[in-house]
Amino acid sequence: MQKTTFEPGDRIGPLQGEPTSVIFVITQGKVTRRRRTRRADGTAESNCEFVENVGDDENLCSIGVLHAMGQEPSHATSIATTHGTAWSMPSEALAEFLARPTVAQEAMSGLSTEIVRMSELYRHPLLEQPPQVVNVAAVSVAAAFEAYYRAFMNSLMNASLTGERSAFFPNMHVQIPTRVAYINGFKATRQWLANVVDAAMESRQFDEAHRDVLLLLPAVVPGLLMAPVSGLLEACNAGHSNPEPLWRRAWRGFLPRTVREVIFGVGLNQLSDFCEERVPESLSERKVIRNGIGSVAAGIVAGYFSHVPHNLSTMKLLQPGVSYSTHFSRLVDQAEAKVPKHLPSGARRTLSSVRALLWPTGVMIRSTQIIGSFVILNGVSHLLDVRQHST
Repeated sequence: MQKTTFEPGDRIGPLQGEPTSVIFVITQGKVTRRRRTRRADGTAESNCEFVENVGDDENLCSIGVLHAMGQEPSHATSIATTHGTAWSMPSEALAEFLARPTVAQEAMSGLSTEIVRMSELYRHPLLEQPPQVVNVAAVSVAAAFEAYYRAFMNSLMNASLTGERSAFFPNMHVQIPTRVAYINGFKATRQWLANVVDAAMESRQFDEAHRDVLLLLPAVVPGLLMAPVSGLLEACNAGHSNPEPLWRRAWRGFLPRTVREVIFGVGLNQLSDFCEERVPESLSERKVIRNGIGSVAAGIVAGYFSHVPHNLSTMKLLQPGVSYSTHFSRLVDQAEAKVPKHLPSGARRTLSSVRALLWPTGVMIRSTQIIGSFVILNGVSHLLDVRQHST
């Protein structure tokens, strides 16, 4: 084999689709492998799918070994992200080496072990989840169904915070079209931004070192953009307590609501796909069941971490004249009622503050709401997606 060095941005091996005539074994450094996805008719799409990072944390890693045996088209394009060292071997030399009986037997045994190992790995990190093509009709039907569920759970949530129960389905003539626009906005914005980021990285407009920062855009920006729309939805459930016009009260609690929407967006998009991908095949191989399990897991996480900002935004919406600090003090007061009374007053108040953050009021209602929303939105949109019928 021949030793070679590489620098960040160098291409290792052939481009995707070109014949693989050389194998590379990386002994130092890190390489990112990416491939351009293709439509059913064989034409390339503009977005690129992340394949894997190799190097650094592995003693040895190889590129192109399987494809080099028959000089098959390269599966992905490999680009160095750090400086490093690799050893190369032409496919002819590899074929001559594998012709030895003992080597061929060891190679088959090693490949069998590797296949088992790779089948247990999970391919995409959280921010690398490839976006699905948005089917507006399917997503809209799912959002219309989910609007009723969300409105019902919001009424229960508001009652747990203030003790005042409102109508279960208020202003549905506003909520349904707004919810449809809201959910489609989350899905479409994520898809668009992911394609923009992939195209920018593919064209080398940004250094590979900035890739992790750019990947935050499809995760965070949808929640930022949809926060005002969410405010309108929340305002529909607050008319019993806040008599302000709908458009005005929609902006109450905007800052904590924005934090909540970012968490909701990551949960609905990236985290749901992340969890679905990690459902063991021994549990189920059916797409719809795996989708449901992934949605439940993502809903638990997103519901829990979004709960405190949700409480603050809702209380500010229902009682806009009260400051955020006072609202939080009320949450602590509610938590204090469940803290042992024999503790000293200072310790009791501190423990109540911790409980208000770690196990806030209505956490089970909020988590149930998010779990149900994720299951309905992801499940119904999947079942109604005509592109799945052929599979």
